[in-house]
Amino acid sequence: MLLARFGDEASIADIRWSVNRFMRNWRADNGSSWEALSHAAEMRGYQVSGLFADKGAHRKWTVEALVGETARDNAVIILTRYRALPGHAGGSFRYNHYIVVVGDDPDGSIVYHDPAYPDAAAGAFLRITRQQLDTAWSSVSSGIVHTGMVVRPAAKR
Repeated sequence: MLLARFGDEASIADIRWSVNRFMRNWRADNGSSWEALSHAAEMRGYQVSGLFADKGAHRKWTVEALVGETARDNAVIILTRYRALPGHAGGSFRYNHYIVVVGDDPDGSIVYHDPAYPDAAAGAFLRITRQQLDTAWSSVSSGIVHTGMVVRPAAKR
């Protein structure tokens, strides 16, 4: 969903191949790491930022930092707990899930895209309260909470 924002029509299969190649795991239903997603984006010519803090640790984002990035017209991929997202509480998938934060509403709700919906339009421009977001963002099973990364086209030379 994020790459489509830039007019990139990369297929899920192409991105999955890049992720699996990096992770050296060829199962189609395999999850992905931050590092593998970053690698896949960079392989396609995108610039990635915000994933790491000093000394190589994952950066811990705040909601204010997310909103700040979206105010600069940058979307941020974040890792959440799937069942903690609105509409997924009863789902059978029990693991972590990446979503794309694209902004906020005047009422303070966070606007995001969720690629879990079979129809891209149904998963676009969804709303989540800041409290719901914090719950989903802080309950990931990997323990790597409040993480995110900005992906944007590489600077032109």
